[in-house]
Amino acid sequence: MSTNKILMLMNGSPFDSNGGLGVHTHYLCDEIRKFKDIELTLICADYYTQEGGLYLMGDKKKRVQPEDWKHEPNHYRLLEVYNTNQLLTRVGFLQKMITDDIFLENALAFLGQERFDLIHLHDTNLWGVVKHLKALYKCSVLLSCHLNLFLSHERIPEDPFYLYDIQQEGSALYACNKLLTVSEYYKRAIQDEYWLEDKTEVVPNGVDYEFLETIQFDEELKKKYDKPLVVFVGRMVPTKGVWQILEAIKQMQDHHFVLISALSPTLEPCNPLADEIKKMKERYTNFEWHNFCPQEDKWKLMRIADIAIMPSLHEPFGITALEWMGLGVSLIVSGTGGLKEFCNDDNSTLIEPTSESLIKAIKNHKADIEKLRNAKETAKRYSWQEIARKTRDIYLSMI
Repeated sequence: MSTNKILMLMNGSPFDSNGGLGVHTHYLCDEIRKFKDIELTLICADYYTQEGGLYLMGDKKKRVQPEDWKHEPNHYRLLEVYNTNQLLTRVGFLQKMITDDIFLENALAFLGQERFDLIHLHDTNLWGVVKHLKALYKCSVLLSCHLNLFLSHERIPEDPFYLYDIQQEGSALYACNKLLTVSEYYKRAIQDEYWLEDKTEVVPNGVDYEFLETIQFDEELKKKYDKPLVVFVGRMVPTKGVWQILEAIKQMQDHHFVLISALSPTLEPCNPLADEIKKMKERYTNFEWHNFCPQEDKWKLMRIADIAIMPSLHEPFGITALEWMGLGVSLIVSGTGGLKEFCNDDNSTLIEPTSESLIKAIKNHKADIEKLRNAKETAKRYSWQEIARKTRDIYLSMI
């Protein structure tokens, strides 16, 4: 059997479960490593520990020396780029230049003498690296779009940082050989905006339903909360509806809110949401913000929630909604974007992404056993095994 060598890149970490990109890449790589005809190498960055290293990824993460960084059955190779530093997590135009330089330097140092049959890039912010690797390896590029800046953010043409991102994004979308989106909604939106030729396929996110079934309800932890517990899990950005949640916190003192939302310490000074939360802590006692919440603690808090909330303004897919469904927690979710493809009135409570709509839904919430049953059935339909098989088939069709 011939072996197909795939080089995957992401500007982030597959061990960062605070966003859909990290979760998607983690589970996808973990399934792809099991295919005997695929040899996968992933280049990523760990911006939280600022550490680089070479690893063999199987059931456990094993650090190795360069001479031992060779493919083994049921493993994939992981390169966490060296020389990351806190400047890389600061917002600014030079961030992109530094990031591209470090990724390219690491790729050439450790992989410059190898060959690859296909490059798989997750999101477009490393296109400045991938276009050079494409020329070096003389292979096709598969681009997975998890979030499109042009579609998800206000347009600020006076900002050079924004202009650079938009230029890279457009170049990557046109130059890649095939484009994957996480929902039919995002496929249509990108094709309409960029007038792309028909080179787009949908590969959605998934959920590890069997794992979610093992998470136990922690009675002792639940006793800490004497009010109905409302939990949000997502990135600390406006498009996740965080401003709407903060308004609900102010108006609903009879509920306790938990925000599980990671934000790098170097970004806190320039994030208005973080600044507002710090001010609110001085006035309101009915909420808590968990930054860098350990995974075990996150799942425990999610499992004991009375209500899960996702008032997103923009959502390519909405992987956290599937996790809430798999956990059997009542979900209040905005009917926007990719969420509409699996969230409906039979398995969740749909709202408009406004603070008024969110507050009303929380106040009117009543547990619905039939909805929870339907939600679990929805989660079961999105397996990572099937998503990995579809991705592998796309790999082979491009080689």
